Amino acid sequence: MSGTSKSGKKRVPTATLKLTGQYREDRHGKRGDESVVSGKPRRPQRLKGAAATAWKHVVDATPDGIYGEQDTELLTAYAELWGAYCELWKEGEVSRALRVLERWLRIASDLGVGPISRCKLTIEKADDKEEALGDFLNSRRVS
Repeated sequence: MSGTSKSGKKRVPTATLKLTGQYREDRHGKRGDESVVSGKPRRPQRLKGAAATAWKHVVDATPDGIYGEQDTELLTAYAELWGAYCELWKEGEVSRALRVLERWLRIASDLGVGPISRCKLTIEKADDKEEALGDFLNSRRVS
């Protein structure tokens, strides 16, 4: 099955490569087919309960530049599947709940959600303006 679109590793978005410190100009600098992330995802009003909580846990906890407004539908599907899983589990529909959970896990993988993905993120150093302001304020402290 080599050569199919599903063979090999999934392509990692440039923003993720930069956040994890794996971006290399010589390898990733000429990517022209990657869409630009713009705006922020908008939480649909219909998300309630566990679905709304799932949305908050992913979108609010993720650094800017990873998800954009164009990712709203995928993030909504992620949140809605989590809500459906929780409801089915509460109702004792274990078999159906596990099928929903499998679909949720696939979307979670596409979104880079999970402990392994999170541990790869690094916090970038503050920009020069913030650092200069911090240095200035620290130098003004009275001993």
